[in-house]
Amino acid sequence: MSLRFICILSLNLLFCNAFANCVDLVGTYSTCISSTEENSGRLANVVVTQSNENGVSVYHITSTDTEDDFINEENYIANGAMVKTDVKNFRYEVTANCSKESLKYDENIYFNGSLFSKSTSVVSKENGSLVMKVNGYFETAENSFDEVITCK
Repeated sequence: MSLRFICILSLNLLFCNAFANCVDLVGTYSTCISSTEENSGRLANVVVTQSNENGVSVYHITSTDTEDDFINEENYIANGAMVKTDVKNFRYEVTANCSKESLKYDENIYFNGSLFSKSTSVVSKENGSLVMKVNGYFETAENSFDEVITCK
């Protein structure tokens, strides 16, 4: 067996093992329905891709907000480490993990240094549909939210 073949085989096993331990959410989902009336139909054209970076599954999710046609792009690195991103006056702190059943991510959003919201999202695939269960609260308004978004 050549060294080159062994290297290719090793990389293949590493790539496959990372995906084997994480749910496959890859797909294109054109319409979404929310469990809350205010958000129903607001999310569309959801595209999920999944890659392997150094043995870690990375999910790339794009979606369109139908109210203003804003295209949202998010990356979730499923290694349990917190990723901090600053955008203008906002700081986003996201920690993501995956299992064979779901991608779970916790997100804290700060505005001008003060906690604005906290949420937990669990994303899975059920009967070919992408299902996103989101719950959390807004610190400033002291109200919680609990929503299920199903995309087909």
